Amino acid sequence: NHFWIGYVADLLFSEELLFINHFCRNPTVTFRSTSVIAQQQAARAGLGIAVLPNYMASQDPELVRVLPEESVQRSYWISTRRELHKSVRLRVVWDFLLELCREEQGVLLAD
Repeated sequence: NHFWIGYVADLLFSEELLFINHFCRNPTVTFRSTSVIAQQQAARAGLGIAVLPNYMASQDPELVRVLPEESVQRSYWISTRRELHKSVRLRVVWDFLLELCREEQGVLLAD
């Protein structure tokens, strides 16, 4: 019986963000926020266990990873209007983001 930190379910744009359900059937949630930064701060304050992106949690020396055998992976999509698909500016941004993700893969993905 652990205390959990999570999102405000009624304000989620996607049920994919209900990470806690991956770990616990009936969690006791002590803090809810639509902000992952607020969730990180709540975890730092000791309010419960938070499911945080690796790029945030691994860089925070005040947090301790629990359940290291468990992980949640999600995909990110970039979408645009069809008429912008051939835009050079859009391609430059896309290539930059793709290269950045490749370079920072160790920070983005959990061990």
